[in-house]
Amino acid sequence: MNASAQTQSRLTASAPRPRFDPVFDVPTLKLPPGKALGSVLAVVPASDGGLWILNQATVQASVSGSTWLPSVVRFDRQGNFVTAWGGPDHIPAIKRVVDLVHAQGSKMGIQLGHAGRKVNYFKS
Repeated sequence: MNASAQTQSRLTASAPRPRFDPVFDVPTLKLPPGKALGSVLAVVPASDGGLWILNQATVQASVSGSTWLPSVVRFDRQGNFVTAWGGPDHIPAIKRVVDLVHAQGSKMGIQLGHAGRKVNYFKS
C-alpha cells in the first residue's frame, strides 16, 4: 500500500460516521382527501419549519380510490398540506404556451441553474 492509500485509509477510519437521530420530530403528513403521495424522491426543510417534498407517482393510475398528488408538495410545520404543483395537471396549460411559440416558428427551451440577471450599478 502506497503512502497516499495509507493516508486515505487513516482518514476514512477516523472520520465521524453520520448517525440517525431518533429524537428528530417528524410531523404526520395530512394529505388532502382523495389524494396519495407517491415515492418520495427528496425532502427539503422550508425556512418556516415546514417541508417541501418531491414525489413521483408510481405506475398505477390510482391508489385505493385516491389520485396522485403533483410532483412538488408543500406541508407546514404541523404536517398540514399547503400547496402542490407540477405533474400531469399542468400539461394542458404548458402545451398551450408551447403551441403558440411553435406557431410563431420559434422553439422553447429551459435554462437550468441560472443565477439571475447580472447588473453593474456602479460606474467604473
